[in-house]
Amino acid sequence: MIPPPSVSHKFDEVCKLQKALYGLKQAPRAWFQMFSTIIFSLGFFTSHHDSALFVKKTNAKRIFLSLYVNNMIITGDDGIASLKTTLSHHFAIKDLSVLCYFLGIGIASSLKGNILSKSKYIIDLFKCARLTENQIVDTPLEISVRYFPSNGIPLTDSTLY
Repeated sequence: MIPPPSVSHKFDEVCKLQKALYGLKQAPRAWFQMFSTIIFSLGFFTSHHDSALFVKKTNAKRIFLSLYVNNMIITGDDGIASLKTTLSHHFAIKDLSVLCYFLGIGIASSLKGNILSKSKYIIDLFKCARLTENQIVDTPLEISVRYFPSNGIPLTDSTLY
């Protein structure tokens, strides 16, 4: 980088950054590199499908860590508390407890499993567009017209659609 005007320097000299700074284009890459180095040292590896999904397998147990910018979701069978403690030694972290909403997806957990929903996201879109007071209206299809799915065979009962 070019030195600031207050720093005396020769014409052909530049400054060498010792560490990445927020606001620079390289800052997210440097942060991810540092995070990856630490998480790899803990026995995690990246998923083949998503480079921001880290997995750790031990015997019959697994831990999944999904990273989005500087937010993460940690789930798994066992060892989550110790992972959080280890990460808190390297980073300033904040545990937001049970996951309810992430990236526009609502999550409801029970003993039977998880339910994912985009209904809150859709309601927020309607509020933003000021469409919450509108009435729902059925729009029937013309019965005399023959509709075809992608395979070219006519639908048996087009009124269902």
